[in-house]
Amino acid sequence: MIRVRLSGSTLTTHVRLALSALLLAAHVSAQAPTADLPPAEDPPELTAMQRQKLLRAVKQLRNSNATKRAEVEQDVIAFGRGAIPELMDAASTTHAGMLAGLQLCLVELVDTRDRLLVEDQLQAERVVLRRFGAQAVGKLGIPRQLDLLPDLLNDSDEDVATLAALSLAHNGREQGLGRLVDTWLLAREASETRAGEPTSSSRRSKRSSEPDPALRWKQPILDAITGLTDEGSHAGLVARLKIDPRMEQDDPAGAAAVRLAAIELLHHLGDEAAVRGIARALEDHHNLVQRAAINALRDLVEQQPPFQGATFQQIRELERLRDVVQAWRGFEHEPDEG
Repeated sequence: MIRVRLSGSTLTTHVRLALSALLLAAHVSAQAPTADLPPAEDPPELTAMQRQKLLRAVKQLRNSNATKRAEVEQDVIAFGRGAIPELMDAASTTHAGMLAGLQLCLVELVDTRDRLLVEDQLQAERVVLRRFGAQAVGKLGIPRQLDLLPDLLNDSDEDVATLAALSLAHNGREQGLGRLVDTWLLAREASETRAGEPTSSSRRSKRSSEPDPALRWKQPILDAITGLTDEGSHAGLVARLKIDPRMEQDDPAGAAAVRLAAIELLHHLGDEAAVRGIARALEDHHNLVQRAAINALRDLVEQQPPFQGATFQQIRELERLRDVVQAWRGFEHEPDEG
């Protein structure tokens, strides 16, 4: 077993709580057959007084103070499943903070008894309800519903597509890996932009003093793909290591960034399939991609720190690592054609 390390990055309240629900539920019900589930049932009705209190709380989800809004979210969740109908009705709002709060509360409140309601939201007209559905399917982990998520990977809403990919990965399914590479790349370049580092030409025009929304996906992606450790070949990541001739000609830096993103995610996975994938990048012609592959393999195979040598020394290190990887567990590597 190769080591896998989790990043300690701090998450927003919304992402942290939602991921917590996904991670806990995936272990419990990912492979549960429908026959083992409790009967589907509607949420219980609230009393008139409870409903009035709930509606007052829901309005407070518009609070611009994130800490206060997080407190309100917990107040709403305390109403239990009976709050679900009112929360779904409130999804007609256009207030971004309120929509995020509604999504979080809905995901926290539903359980397997609400599976029919959750499934219906995958085709909902309101974007926030599709986001809720994509996330909640991952939480419930019902195989038949997980089978529906690949259709959302090309949803017109980027968040819906990313949440579907996260839910698939949480439950050990690789269909959304390509989407996660794309989202990771945006988050990675948003981090570089904030730090004042150079980015690919496709993102340079988006420099801003405001936090890039793509940043919120970094830790969720790392947490989600741990569900794929020792599962499958990670083909969606390995495929991104192959050089795209057209992109290489139009935007060499952007093309290399895609390959770097794939190496980073494979490195985080850290299993045997990841090592096999990263080894392909030793043949890459781009110096930074080669260096990333070298450092990942030094860590995963040899438990060594990053390589610090000059470029001419990197060539020798590359040759050395090829031999190391070849000898590792009887590894046989066939370079990609082209």
